[in-house]
Amino acid sequence: RHHKMDQDIKTMKLYTDIERIERELKEAGYGDQGPVPTEVVHKVSMLSYSGVGGCEEVIDVMSLREGMSLVDVGSGLAGPARVISEKSGCTVKCVEMQQDIHELACSLTKRCGLDKTVSCVHGDATRPELLENVGTANDGVVTWLAVLHIPIELRPKLFTNVAKMLRVDGYLYIEDFFRKGDFTEEERRMLDVDVSVPEGHLPTKEEYMKTLQKAGFTDLQWIDLSETWSEFVADRHKAYMNDKDRHLRVHNEQVYDNMNHFYTVVRCLFSGASLGGVRIIARKA
Repeated sequence: RHHKMDQDIKTMKLYTDIERIERELKEAGYGDQGPVPTEVVHKVSMLSYSGVGGCEEVIDVMSLREGMSLVDVGSGLAGPARVISEKSGCTVKCVEMQQDIHELACSLTKRCGLDKTVSCVHGDATRPELLENVGTANDGVVTWLAVLHIPIELRPKLFTNVAKMLRVDGYLYIEDFFRKGDFTEEERRMLDVDVSVPEGHLPTKEEYMKTLQKAGFTDLQWIDLSETWSEFVADRHKAYMNDKDRHLRVHNEQVYDNMNHFYTVVRCLFSGASLGGVRIIARKA
């Protein structure tokens, strides 16, 4: 299953050509080795919608500081993890299932000198053996646009595992997709193939909350970000198309077409009435 999820997610154009990160660094004047300033790395590796503002929100909500520990589940290129650690002084353990993304995240972290406080773990957060690598008394767990890739039937396992990673009263902070209405057949196909949402299935608000409560979370806050994210993905797509000549020069036509396709699909999904975006804040009971 781990291997299958790892393979399935590669239908998502965002993850098919990660060499583009190296090309962006080269464009900024850095080779494929040696130190890179943190702000340059942040710029090319931040895949979350809320950017640095979202990272500051996490620090604020959890009162993160030196001596505290955070786990980032489905951490991607570890962009938010590095920002949070650099700004708060806390340690962050990054859990990523895709081998190539995990390796690049480790390399970027080392190159900007944050590998003392940010560590990378290659693993599947739905599996109990992961707890041996991340521990069971962390102050917080964060996950950005990652849970949507986990099949609905595996989410109880995921959140039970996440609860075990936390100390009592530890915080969980999620940014994710949810289902506001019924998807059309075409929307479900796009979610499945282009966004790697297994079979295009997403939970409703009620289903999501129930799964978290059953896993042992309390004080749930549900902050609907659908409108903000709809604007964000539309602006992102416009900006990408406006910079087409630059992207073709730095990358190539295939990379441009892949990214443009992905951005088009996500913009289209958010412009419908059924896809929602949410920030959930909860505590372990």
